[in-house]
Amino acid sequence: MDRFFRYCHFLKSSNFGFSLPSGAIANYLKFKLGTLPDILPSGYSFPILDICATRRCNLSCSFCTLGGFPKDWQKFELTPQKFENILAMDMFKKSIFVVLEGGEPLLNKDLPELVAMARAKKHLVGLITNGLLLGERAKDLQRAGVCDMQVSVYDNTYDKLTKILPSVSHLFPMNASYVLLKSKLEQSANNNFSEIIDIIKMCKDAGCASLKFNIVVSTYSTRDFSEIITDTSAAMYSDMISVCKNNLKGVSFSGYNSKGGLPTKQFTVFFPAPTLLEAPTKRACRVPWMLLNMDANGNFVPCCVLRENYGMHGNVLEDVDSLNADKLVRIRRSLMNSTLPLEPECVGCVKLIDEYMSTI
Repeated sequence: MDRFFRYCHFLKSSNFGFSLPSGAIANYLKFKLGTLPDILPSGYSFPILDICATRRCNLSCSFCTLGGFPKDWQKFELTPQKFENILAMDMFKKSIFVVLEGGEPLLNKDLPELVAMARAKKHLVGLITNGLLLGERAKDLQRAGVCDMQVSVYDNTYDKLTKILPSVSHLFPMNASYVLLKSKLEQSANNNFSEIIDIIKMCKDAGCASLKFNIVVSTYSTRDFSEIITDTSAAMYSDMISVCKNNLKGVSFSGYNSKGGLPTKQFTVFFPAPTLLEAPTKRACRVPWMLLNMDANGNFVPCCVLRENYGMHGNVLEDVDSLNADKLVRIRRSLMNSTLPLEPECVGCVKLIDEYMSTI
């Protein structure tokens, strides 16, 4: 299922917009078609609320932008009481989507209630999960109203997901993602990319609607670019895409080195473009306008690359004006105007050059 049919599913889930919050579609179209402001005006409403439901996780991935969960994790747990205060804020009253992530959101015991609360406010609700607990919690989440599920597939969860996903993929559209490290690309090249092909086959056979490959992003504190697939690896990356296309039938491909075709309900694989470590001429990122990435206590960051430092720019529950802190205004200006120096937080981010990766 490509992006067109995924959007059709969202429209159907919202009764073609009639059951969304009042003004939500007009707010979204203003974002898509209007001029993006460097200073967010009073009453600005984000089309998406991306909230960390828990800092805990049952995995420990080296490339995680959140980092390890703290010992006092209870302070960062999203509770119904906290969520009620957040959903009441003007900046989310016109949000189309609420995305619950983590950490691993399925570790939050209140998750079905949180989903139901967002649905009661007429928001569509999606989850980003590693899927390991879906066998236990999927039916409750379906009843609560989840309309979209993104499952992050990793090498160390691959075998378990081959058993879990087929049993739950019929409950809601399941869209998989896989973080492709540079070392994995180089390693799989020695075997004619058979490991990559197996990942695609597994997701398709498990009943997923799509698989989106992600290029790892560098967290701002570490600035480690060693695992990022950049334009210097473009030839090998292009070879991988060609091999996948030649060996996989009944699969649709989109993104980098893939010509766009007619919309299709076929299982779809998306390839992002390699990252540019130098500032690109055209800057496609719209994340600082599209969504607010925040934790359960109101601490926020402008994008996922900075998630490990929640609150570094402010707290919207304590001070709404922190959305227009000097640094955030400079980031927005540099994304809108390619003649300005790119702010260092944005260097090496795949969303700079890939419009699909930075908007819904």
